[in-house]
Amino acid sequence: MFNKILSLLLALCTLSFCAMAYEPQGTTVKHVGCDVVIVIQIGIESDSEAADVVMIQNALKDCWDFQCEMPCPDILKGNCYIRGEVVVKAWSSLAAGDKAKFHRVKIVPGEGTSVVDEALGPNKGKSTGGTWYRREYSPKVYCHETMHLCGLEDRYRDCRGYRVRAGVDNCKDGVPCDTNARYLTPPCPGYEDDVMGNDVTKPFNCARNMMAIAKLAGPIYTHCSDSCCQEYHHAQNDYDPLHLNGKKPDFGIAVDGGVGMYHFHDAIPPTKNENALGYNVSVSGLYNIPILQMLALQTFIQINYLSVAKTQNENFGFYSQHSHFAYRMFILSAGVNALYALNKQISLHAGPELGYPVMAKSQSDGSTTVTATNMTTPYGDKTFRAVTVDKQLLIGLNAGASTNMNTSIGRVCPFINVYLPFTNALHLVSTRNKIYNFNVGAEWYFNK
Repeated sequence: MFNKILSLLLALCTLSFCAMAYEPQGTTVKHVGCDVVIVIQIGIESDSEAADVVMIQNALKDCWDFQCEMPCPDILKGNCYIRGEVVVKAWSSLAAGDKAKFHRVKIVPGEGTSVVDEALGPNKGKSTGGTWYRREYSPKVYCHETMHLCGLEDRYRDCRGYRVRAGVDNCKDGVPCDTNARYLTPPCPGYEDDVMGNDVTKPFNCARNMMAIAKLAGPIYTHCSDSCCQEYHHAQNDYDPLHLNGKKPDFGIAVDGGVGMYHFHDAIPPTKNENALGYNVSVSGLYNIPILQMLALQTFIQINYLSVAKTQNENFGFYSQHSHFAYRMFILSAGVNALYALNKQISLHAGPELGYPVMAKSQSDGSTTVTATNMTTPYGDKTFRAVTVDKQLLIGLNAGASTNMNTSIGRVCPFINVYLPFTNALHLVSTRNKIYNFNVGAEWYFNK
């Protein structure tokens, strides 16, 4: 006896749960966590309900199975989406109390023009219905009709005679129909690529369709809420390459190294170009200042060591010359980069840099050989001596990209950088001399 009572209670609970499982009307727009969900409940009534339910389910899955990112109420990027959920049931299988919660759609055999009774809109507390034909020229017709069930109207100029006589003006612009035109249902201006235009095979559009339905439900459904935006940014701080929490700057250091090139160009003809190649390494202190959600300023102070050299052999007919020269410099510089985050992992940077070679040394040696006598005369030596000519202010531009890695020791950002100079390093009257760098390195920030 007890088991029978328990079974009866479980059955009643199950029935109660099932009755409560449906939304209160045919089209519902609601919040689910940070997301907005459009729920469409359709009851299929036909002479072959089981097969028609499967047909409609498959047709609507192709068009409703996607989601759109929703904006935050400001320039921040949120973590909210608007998505659709379609529930298709056989009308005869619904409990009496649930039928009012479903759009009642009759599937009619043969071919014809599918219609809905009313573009009712969401959250109205009631449902509508329609008549759809089983043999449509495209399954996408049903996608178009579900948009009507959600409250969206046709966006094509209906110039068919009986519609004109009925005073139909889908475009709501007062433009009269051309009943002699080849196409009697041209799209309204701006709706040429819209599923509610005259081509139902167009895909659903996030801004024009999904957000339009959300707007019909009320302004609270058209953007990501403040709490969800804040929750998202709090969760993403560990992975934000710019550490853009908008509250405090970010301190860090950078170490990098790469190829250095000291380029010489004679200003007095004949023009002669020489490139001394080598390496450079640098250490920087960083101070990042958030400006906008995806933008920050990075200020830095840097000490850079450059070592370059060039060796060449030249023949001049009756003699040949072997030459070698090298430069070593310590350059103190400061600059500012604009940091722009492409996403939470990759950012770009670019900005000016001012520097000064606080130490510059050079070395030059070589030899001249007379070809006829094979006599070689050396000159110079291997000793590095302080450069005696005036050193100049270095002005240049940095540009590069970085990525973000969250590690056990903090936030590390590997990067590449190119330095392009605008001014000469030394005051050589007849020779332009500029320093170029291409570096790879890593930034380490104290705050994760």
